[in-house]
Amino acid sequence: MKCFYCFKRFEPESLMLRCGNTMCRNVDDPVHQEFLGSTIRYMNKIIFNQQKGLKYKGSCPECSKPATTLVCPHCHNEIPKEMINANITVVSLIGVSGVGKTHYVTMLLKKSLNNLARFGVATRRLGEQTFRRMDENYDKYLASETPLAIPRTVTAMANTQVKYPWIFVLDRRIKSFLFDTLVSNYLVIYDAAGEDFLSADLIGTNVASIAESDGWIFLLDPLQFPKLRHKIPECYKPDSMSDQKAAIERAYGFVREKTNTSLVEKPIAITMTKIDVLETCLNDVQHSVFENRPYKNPTDLEGIERDDGIIRGLISDNMEDEFSNWVDAYFKNGMFFGISALGSSPEGGRLVNGLKPLRLEDPILWLFATLKKWKF
Repeated sequence: MKCFYCFKRFEPESLMLRCGNTMCRNVDDPVHQEFLGSTIRYMNKIIFNQQKGLKYKGSCPECSKPATTLVCPHCHNEIPKEMINANITVVSLIGVSGVGKTHYVTMLLKKSLNNLARFGVATRRLGEQTFRRMDENYDKYLASETPLAIPRTVTAMANTQVKYPWIFVLDRRIKSFLFDTLVSNYLVIYDAAGEDFLSADLIGTNVASIAESDGWIFLLDPLQFPKLRHKIPECYKPDSMSDQKAAIERAYGFVREKTNTSLVEKPIAITMTKIDVLETCLNDVQHSVFENRPYKNPTDLEGIERDDGIIRGLISDNMEDEFSNWVDAYFKNGMFFGISALGSSPEGGRLVNGLKPLRLEDPILWLFATLKKWKF
């Protein structure tokens, strides 16, 4: 299988072990330091090979304590045992600064995927990095008595923690006459800073995961559409504008060079964020795109193709006419979506109307169905 951190292949027998004894000494770990791309000396607990003949087991050569934490032999990141040879879907978020990538993934994982509970699907976090980021993003800002907007993600060059993905598990208990089985789908999401899409060199250094991911979600900020500037209230206008098409052009160019293919096979969900603002300033948009979709099961895509046409029209009318044609030319399978992570725009950094996420699960459910990743 491939490591979902460094994307290098390994055999389960080649996985290494990291000492879990807090009293054991730390040693230099240049392998992990190289993965982080950091110039700062990195220390880690002792890492060693599995004991021959004992699968995933071994004792620390320093303190003799047994260890069970598995790490990739190439980058020294932890590989949860349950994810070895599991059904893993890796998704990369692409978009310029201010588009709302972090708000999207935080609210998707904290709130919207919980809507699957009515179909018997339970969600859980996996990995300390995911727990920590959810605590920092949701509990610190969005769950406060007066919710606050999450600060923008900084580039991986400034904060190496951005190199780590979010890991979530979708579990469903399958009952049968003889026994019950827990079937799991693992979702790995990479959320990069918008600044990391400002040049091909930054993409190669900080977000190379886009070439290895199973699918993309490309987020577009309608408040940065040039033709919408005169239609939206002054309080909603962003401080700065970015060339949003340039971000996906650079991502496409990087993947084309890495994979030596001109037509990208992986599915892409072109996703317009902050669509709640358009409901207040555009009068001729079909109202269905501003309502959560009443899907019947996790694979139900009813209404998605209809709304694809509506969102394409909005982008063509307000961004640039050829954008959807550009996507169709270079991506074998693309679909257009409209979402709102927060449900309303922050006022002075505060969400005075609370949290009302809109259709966040649609791009993910479409990617899962398109990739045939559902194992339920």
